[in-house]
This record gives sequence, C-alpha cells and structure tokens, in this order.
Amino acid sequence: MVETLEARYQEGLASAESLNEKARLGIELLDGMLSDFEGRAYKFREDGFAGAADAAGAIMSEGRRVVDESMHRAREVVDEGIERAKRAAMSLEEKIEYAVGRARETGLIVYDDLPVPWRVNPHI
Repeated sequence: MVETLEARYQEGLASAESLNEKARLGIELLDGMLSDFEGRAYKFREDGFAGAADAAGAIMSEGRRVVDESMHRAREVVDEGIERAKRAAMSLEEKIEYAVGRARETGLIVYDDLPVPWRVNPHI
C-alpha cells in the first residue's frame, strides 16, 4: 500500500521523512479518496433511487392510463349492449302488436308475422 501511495502521490509523500509520517500522510490521502468514493456512491445511489422512482411512476401512470381506457371501452360495450337490448325489445313488441292487429283483422296469424324467437316453437 505504501508503494502504491508513493508511486501515485510522490510529491506529498516525498516531503514526509519517516515511515511514520509517510503512513500518516498515506492514511489521510486514503481517507480523502474513500470520502470521495463514498460521496460518488451515495450520489449514484440517490440518482438510482430517483431514476427507479421515476420509472415506477411512469409504469404506474401507463398502467392507470390502460385501466382508464379499458374501463371506458367496457362502459361503451355495456351501453351498446343495453341499447341493442332495448331496440330488440321494442322490435319484439312491435312484431307482437302487428301480429295481434292482423289476427283481429283476418282471424289468423301468418308464420312470417310472428317474432323470430317464437318461430322455433315446434307446435306452430
């Protein structure tokens, strides 16, 4: 370790005359380097957490958007189904009224005058 410090920081260590002074100066230099590394690591960690938080926020926003779109589409499909059911019920009612009116006039109901769901009856 002393050789590494002497090779890198010859100027600083050259001023130290004894091994004790060189060791103390080396420890101070290493302490400074360690503090720099810790500062960088801490900043990198914070940036990583911030980046992860941003990524998580983006994923959550995208998930909410997809859910909102899905809910909107599901609502449209349900509303569309309700409208179709209402139209079918009205159509069925109109067919029945037409068949009853024709039966009053002629006394008979023609097969084609029956609503479609009733035409499958085997007794007709």
